[in-house]
Amino acid sequence: MISRIDILKIARKKGFPAGTIEKEYMLTLALEQIAKLDENFIFKGGTALSKVYLDYYRISEDLDFTYIGDNLRNAIGTVHTLSKNLNLEIKDENETSNSYNAAIKFIGPLMHPNNIKIDVSMREKLIFEPKPINVKSFYSDIEPFPVRVFDFRELLSEKIRALIQRSKPRDYFDVWFILHNKDFDWNEIKEAVMEKCRRIGVKYEPDNIFSETENLKKQWKTDLVHLVKELPDFDMVQSELREKLAFLF
Repeated sequence: MISRIDILKIARKKGFPAGTIEKEYMLTLALEQIAKLDENFIFKGGTALSKVYLDYYRISEDLDFTYIGDNLRNAIGTVHTLSKNLNLEIKDENETSNSYNAAIKFIGPLMHPNNIKIDVSMREKLIFEPKPINVKSFYSDIEPFPVRVFDFRELLSEKIRALIQRSKPRDYFDVWFILHNKDFDWNEIKEAVMEKCRRIGVKYEPDNIFSETENLKKQWKTDLVHLVKELPDFDMVQSELREKLAFLF
């Protein structure tokens, strides 16, 4: 494990709070373990976007996976094994027939109790083929390592579906950042979003993306300021999203 001084140096260099960097470090250790232990874990979500595709555009606080193995109990066993390997303590666990999440307690280089969250789902099959991609890190004791990860199109489609379902500040920011920096076959993305909605019984209603903007604006800074170097203005983000998501309508 790296030292407290290392965490403070990285925090200053990268422009994030030290506690945020410490949690990101522990997430990276956990991800490295999972990648070694079980190839049926397919990395997804905002953390996958940041660590694999978008060069740490924001720091994340949890690990999300789709599990493509036959038995969720095997996935749970992997999480227990990584906890033992890293001398961590599983604090809270919740399990359903097709999902599992855990809060894992740690005391890291800053010597304050904290936790990371791991979410695993078996709910739906992937539209695009996942691929192994190397994960880079800031940390001297973690070399680049391969992890199986959602195709970028799958990640974007799932993020847009999340906006249709619930519109959280992080999803809003993630989709805006992706569309601001990358280009796709927009017909293909629309079809993927529609299919993802159909598979879990969500109505394809893209108007929902902009139905809770007042609440989002209130939560914007609180939810994101410690995770983003330069937080963009919410009204600007909303305006650009309306323009860039026109292909959904």
